[in-house]
Amino acid sequence: MSPFSLFLAVLALAVCQCVVADSCQNTTISSPSDADLFVSCDKVEGALTVSESFDGVLNLTEISRIEGDLTVTNVGGITKINLPALEKVEGTVTVTDNGGLKNLTLSGLQSVSGKLTVQGNNGLSYVNLQDLEDVEGGLALVGGFSVSLPNIDEVNGDTTIKGADMSCGVFDRLAADSVFTGSYSCSASSSGLSPGAKAGIAIAVILIVCIIAAGIWFCLRRRRTVAGPTDEGDVEKTQYHIFNTKSILRLPRKPFPPKQPSESVPMLDGRMILEATPGERRERRPIYELDAGPQSSHQRPINHE
Repeated sequence: MSPFSLFLAVLALAVCQCVVADSCQNTTISSPSDADLFVSCDKVEGALTVSESFDGVLNLTEISRIEGDLTVTNVGGITKINLPALEKVEGTVTVTDNGGLKNLTLSGLQSVSGKLTVQGNNGLSYVNLQDLEDVEGGLALVGGFSVSLPNIDEVNGDTTIKGADMSCGVFDRLAADSVFTGSYSCSASSSGLSPGAKAGIAIAVILIVCIIAAGIWFCLRRRRTVAGPTDEGDVEKTQYHIFNTKSILRLPRKPFPPKQPSESVPMLDGRMILEATPGERRERRPIYELDAGPQSSHQRPINHE
């Protein structure tokens, strides 16, 4: 092979590598390893479809343009779709009926030539479409997620927005400004409480529990104070806090009376002592004894003087 032919072959190989690096063909992604083949792709020439057998996170950080449809439907194992650099889809964007999907990030998406549909994803709680400006085929956002469109300029086609956390007031103002050129409907009926309401209820419950606990503690403390101390330590503590010995008025101590001289006092026994006045003579009476004999008198003298 001549040097010139070798040069042409190397040049052709380099051109092919550049083409492959800058664009990828119409394809279906079946696994996260297939998505790794798009690391060097700037655009997809055709449609990009995620197979129902896909399981895991779809992460395509380099793709900025899809020249066809973007379809993710009935993929139960997918949990996250992340295409932050995607700016334009020249077809439809359909993300529907993916039970395990929780996060949809299309933060750089600006224009969709067809209809943009996100619905039927029961676990989806986060949708990022902050740079979306133009949708040509209509808009359908249905689910239990919240979404805002701060940069939206025009939606040609029917617009349906429905969900528990949708801010219909914002979309109503957009409709009043003729952003939605077709039919428009928004429903934010909620089967549950909003996060703000749930947080308020939780705080109120905590405050009520604290108030009840404080009331019980106050009642127990007051009852214990009224009942008095229960042990010696409490007695000393209570006396220390209640009484101030310096503030008690003390009366002057009276001297004890002097002792009287003691006289000899006769000791008394258990017999009765009768004191007679001077010069008085007591008459001695006879002493009778009870007798159960046949005499008519129940008394007879036993001592005569």
